[in-house]
Amino acid sequence: MVKLTEVDKNGNEHRVTGLKLFGSDYPQIITCDKIKPGDVLFCYQDPKSESFFNKKKTKLIQSKTKGIYVHCGIYLGNDLVADAAGKFVRTIKLNEFIDSYSYIVVSRCEYLKEDKITKMIAYAYNCVKNKIEYDLGGAINLPKKRMEHRRFIWGNKPKPNIEKKNDKMFCSEFVLNCFKASGYISKDDKTYVAHMWSPTDLAHDDLLSFQGYIAINGIESIHRDDIFLL
Repeated sequence: MVKLTEVDKNGNEHRVTGLKLFGSDYPQIITCDKIKPGDVLFCYQDPKSESFFNKKKTKLIQSKTKGIYVHCGIYLGNDLVADAAGKFVRTIKLNEFIDSYSYIVVSRCEYLKEDKITKMIAYAYNCVKNKIEYDLGGAINLPKKRMEHRRFIWGNKPKPNIEKKNDKMFCSEFVLNCFKASGYISKDDKTYVAHMWSPTDLAHDDLLSFQGYIAINGIESIHRDDIFLL
């Protein structure tokens, strides 16, 4: 897991400065035909382009999770994305998903075999079929949960209670659970506790590798703090 934030002796979380990626030709704009089943799509939304209510919501998510990405989903193939949004886990047309945000980061688990991708996609469709509910409460409590989790991992603090009492999911939790359903990540892994990860945490983790941006307005529209923008 890439260390993007650190916890000081007082238990306060700070972003690690000077983080760089080497040996790359980033950034790059890619087209939708480059997206493969199993790819994870991370979403940035410029608050300036939104209504007053959504602007407040976007800024709150970015502030509380210490990151710029506000949502994520997983590409299923056949121009469909699965994500946890609204009331339930759903499928949505790829173009509709992309058009809902300022730009998309496409990431891929390079070591994910075809059989595991098949299991991941089957799990996503099963969540849709069973109408797994969106976990609004979990999303609201995420900042506190992720802080406890990171203090445990990096600050030698007491182990947090990682038990979850329902099967509801928010966006990044759903994506990580897809990986667990595939068998690529152990279901009882103490690092990848699905309901303690934000979209930005997951985007920056070395589980995934950056493939490129889908940005209608070009590279100029990418947020200046986007870690993949070198």
